[in-house]
Amino acid sequence: MLIFNYGIVKRNYRYRLGLGIAIAQPESKIRGLEFGNSTDDWDMGYYFTGPVVLASAERLIDMSKYFYLVLEAKTTVAFAKVPISSGYERFVNAAEHLNIGFGLRT
Repeated sequence: MLIFNYGIVKRNYRYRLGLGIAIAQPESKIRGLEFGNSTDDWDMGYYFTGPVVLASAERLIDMSKYFYLVLEAKTTVAFAKVPISSGYERFVNAAEHLNIGFGLRT
C-alpha cells in the first residue's frame, strides 16, 4: 500500500487520515490456469489494484527528555481488483493494527 496521510497533533496525541492505492503481486493457479509466473525478468508482476483509506490515533508517552514511547491503533480498508488467469477478482481487505514504537527527540 502507498498511503498519503494528513495528521494533526493535540497534546500527546496524533490523529491521521490517509488515502492511497493498494499494490499487489498476484500469483494464482485456478483450475490448472496459472497467472503471475512470468519468465520475463522485466515483468515484476506488480499491479495497482484499488484505493485505500486509513485512520489512526497515536499516544505519545514521555520516557525521558529525549525518548518517548508511541502506542498506535490503526485501521486500513482497501478495495482491490486483482488480475487472475481468466479475468479479475474483486475483494475488500479491512485490517486493524496495534503498534508500539520508540521515538527520539533531537
